[in-house]
Amino acid sequence: MSQKQETSRIGAFSKASGTDLSTLSTLSRFGDLPDSVPTISTTDEVILPEFERLKVVGRGSFGIAVLYRRRSDKTLVVLKQVKLSELSTEERAMAMNEVEVFSKLHHPNIISYLGSFLRGDLLLIEMEYAEGGTLAQVIAARAPTDRLPERQVLTIVEQITSAVAYLHAQAILHRDLKTANVFLSRRGVAKIGDFGISKIMHTKVDTRTILGTPYYFSPEMCEGRDYDAKSDVWALGCILGEMCCLKKAFSASNLSQLVAKIMAGQYLPPPAGYSTCLRNLLKLLLQVNPADRPCASEVLQYWIPLIYRHLGPQRGYTYPRQAEEEAAAALEQLTLKQYTEESTAALPEPLTERSVLYQLHSFGTGVSMRALPLPASAKISRVATNGAHFVAVTADGGVYTWGDDSKGQLALGGSGGDGTVWKHYPSKVESLKEYTVVGASCGDQFTIFWTNTGVVLSCGDNSHGILGHGDTANRSRPSVIDRLHGFKVIQVACGAHHVAALTSTGTIFTWGSSRSGALGLGSSTTATLPTPVSAIGGGENRVSAIYAGINCTLALLDSGEVYATGANTKNRLGFSPSVNKTMRFRKIAQIAKRVVDLSVAEEHTAFILEGGYVVTLGDNFYGQRGLGHNRSPPESANLVTGIKSKFIVRVRCTSTGSVVFSDDNVVSFWGTRFGVPTENFPDTLTTDSDYRLGGNTAAFTNFLVAVYKSELILDPIDILALYSSPEQLSKGHYVKIGDIVPLQHSTLILVNTTNPLISSPELN
Repeated sequence: MSQKQETSRIGAFSKASGTDLSTLSTLSRFGDLPDSVPTISTTDEVILPEFERLKVVGRGSFGIAVLYRRRSDKTLVVLKQVKLSELSTEERAMAMNEVEVFSKLHHPNIISYLGSFLRGDLLLIEMEYAEGGTLAQVIAARAPTDRLPERQVLTIVEQITSAVAYLHAQAILHRDLKTANVFLSRRGVAKIGDFGISKIMHTKVDTRTILGTPYYFSPEMCEGRDYDAKSDVWALGCILGEMCCLKKAFSASNLSQLVAKIMAGQYLPPPAGYSTCLRNLLKLLLQVNPADRPCASEVLQYWIPLIYRHLGPQRGYTYPRQAEEEAAAALEQLTLKQYTEESTAALPEPLTERSVLYQLHSFGTGVSMRALPLPASAKISRVATNGAHFVAVTADGGVYTWGDDSKGQLALGGSGGDGTVWKHYPSKVESLKEYTVVGASCGDQFTIFWTNTGVVLSCGDNSHGILGHGDTANRSRPSVIDRLHGFKVIQVACGAHHVAALTSTGTIFTWGSSRSGALGLGSSTTATLPTPVSAIGGGENRVSAIYAGINCTLALLDSGEVYATGANTKNRLGFSPSVNKTMRFRKIAQIAKRVVDLSVAEEHTAFILEGGYVVTLGDNFYGQRGLGHNRSPPESANLVTGIKSKFIVRVRCTSTGSVVFSDDNVVSFWGTRFGVPTENFPDTLTTDSDYRLGGNTAAFTNFLVAVYKSELILDPIDILALYSSPEQLSKGHYVKIGDIVPLQHSTLILVNTTNPLISSPELN
């Protein structure tokens, strides 16, 4: 779907001003709003001898939910009855999806799945019964002045958040979080349910599958943009606001007004009596920019405990139930004064996450880390490099570059000639200030940028037609690639001399030069303009991410399958050693499990499988396969057993090794690395005289040859571990690894933190 078509669809949604929101429950398309929600005419005559039928407890768009008593053990259960013959193909798939998702989940705050079976064309899903009804029913039953106590609100939010964090850790989006889908046990334990439109995710979810209830839509869903777990976090904020106000956080008389309020973040503020801490949490959850919202695990680990700690020993404020307005107001003011003085301490403004980019040298027993001179308060969203020039993109769309600028690849507006130019310190790219840049990728002396609207720009060396303008002229200022106008590019990956771009609709464009088929165009070896590649996958199974190496390109599909094109050097693509190259994308059949991330180097490739495991393909001369030796490797993929106890989040390959980091902030390495084998290693490269050798000069080359040695590491070793103390965590201060970027003699470590900046004479 083109960007114009996507815009047209959103326009149709926004103009639906006459639609009555009270008739809407679950939407399947923004541009296809029903006048009312149809209900399935599932009959109540199903015969289930093993159950005693009690009553209907719910009706929805796909069927009814009936309370039964199991005759064998007298247990109360709910059977969701879905008549498959009355469903469309898409609706039937959604019903079966609920069974698939439901069967994977085991959490105390998620309605338990007890089984499913078919009776004729009737699908029955057996689940736990929550005697306390839904949270929506609890809210509706309360009088407008009978507010929920703050501790009760916090308890329910904590339980829901725990369930959502668990779902996200299982790579599942709920996509329809709302008070009607939060069930309460007899003792008040909150449990989320209704997984009919949940999504097993690997990357952002495509806008073609926008579902849910409009009151809980996030801004990115309203805009028709791809969305991810942060949309569930937004819905969590809507639930919190609804519990505080006993009304929807965002409400309007028609869809147009509702969308406008959501896009502006104009939610109904909690009434007086709730703590500043709680208000700040609501503000965090309902940030319009998804990048500014915390993830569910952060809310659970840091923000909710912080509110509890400042709430004090009292139960939290409960508004009085009085008939007379005047008496109620007076009592409210008195109680509020006591509550403020005795039980609620003011919470500072929400802590802001910022980033520090470190350069880590590790060799032998020596370790050295130094922070690169980037803005101290900036949040860095992406770091890109080809090993010689570097780009850092910040969350607000700013771009900083440093390193080799001999061809104008730093976008600083230099001559772009063949002279030796090296920028030692990061400089902000002013030529991109009119854009909101969200990503960058680096090739051999060129750089590609892309923006939040999908615009792609390029600069640097263009001798291979790599800049995508149909010519071979170098450019020292970023220029828009006109051929991609009308397509929303969401990711770009650069090889040495070729580029691949992925659009929001799953189409891949390639351009540049490759004799080995990295462009995936069949017989073409050079393309100076972006050229679409034949479709990979189909239907819902589309390309979700792309990767590029020297003379190869890989595509990761929603299903977790990987397709590759280009040079199969040392069998790094797993097509067998007899296959030197492929000119079109073909499936890597050796990887049978679902892949969630990968990295490709000159002679080997590493894949992260679902569950955080790492497997490798290709050469093992440097020990980079993680086999425990550097002898000839097997042709098939191998599991890196030395890290199988860790949950690996990211993998990055170097020409001679592999670097990973885990969910507990530990960086590990195996293969061959280079460094300085001296006891005083930490001081070796930190002097100004050494740093000034950073130009692209013969002196610097001779220096490297003289001091750097190699070290073979056959079993993975930990080279860095980040840790937050309980005291830091209690204040909401944490550190976590955001990314790793291996270089020839060091590794860049992107660290995200909420620790406050500390001023000192040394820093000033």
